[in-house]
Amino acid sequence: MLHQLLAEDGDNDRNHNKMRSLRSIQSPLKSSKAVLFTTWENYNTEEKVKASPYYTVAQLPSSGDHNAVELHAVHPVPNRYLRTLAPEQLENLKIQLTTNVNYETEMKDRVDYTVDAINEVLGDDDFLEEQMRRSLHNWTVR
Repeated sequence: MLHQLLAEDGDNDRNHNKMRSLRSIQSPLKSSKAVLFTTWENYNTEEKVKASPYYTVAQLPSSGDHNAVELHAVHPVPNRYLRTLAPEQLENLKIQLTTNVNYETEMKDRVDYTVDAINEVLGDDDFLEEQMRRSLHNWTVR
């Protein structure tokens, strides 16, 4: 069921445009922090995200050309949000979700699904190639 929800969620252009807007307002200054809410399905406002029993917040440091991110997430996190993060931020998120935590059964299942999705994104050659292109472009422009 979770897989089906995420697959259906991937076609939601309205939320995708919101995410694109977030990236466009990020300051290029390395000290700035982006705030990202993973809105989807019934969790379509910041208030609903924070009120969810499957909510977590993670502080992800800046990496490469990616600003630091305060990630407010309802699990499982849709792949489209994970793909906006740098590989190092994904690894950091995975550590935060799996280290020194004791989740209830359903929350554990949802977090495990997010961790599996992180591993899937990190194993996607297209994602890694895009990250490398972005990194090389910023290195040569500066």
